[in-house]
Amino acid sequence: MLASHILAGTPKDSDEYRVILLGDSSTWGFYLENTDTLSTLLNQAGLHTRDWRQARFYNLGYPTISLTKDLLLLDRALAYQPDLIIWLVTLEAFPYEKQTFTPLVQHNP
Repeated sequence: MLASHILAGTPKDSDEYRVILLGDSSTWGFYLENTDTLSTLLNQAGLHTRDWRQARFYNLGYPTISLTKDLLLLDRALAYQPDLIIWLVTLEAFPYEKQTFTPLVQHNP
């Protein structure tokens, strides 16, 4: 899944402050157009750091609720040298029975 993400084909520029967004369907943008997702809106805001590195936001949200799923994605995302991780999570993601419910976790033990 990550091999087809923009992160896989985008080397990190020296002036980039790379931010990874993790979470469930609300982060992913379920029922939203791509132009209305959190990552797109943050990228359009033109945010930068104090040392003028451009903040670039990458959406790794996935439309199921599971902390295990998020950790699986986070583990792989670290290879893309993020400067910041924003993990949008709720208590609904904590129950044990939700951890292996998603096929993403089931097929990546």
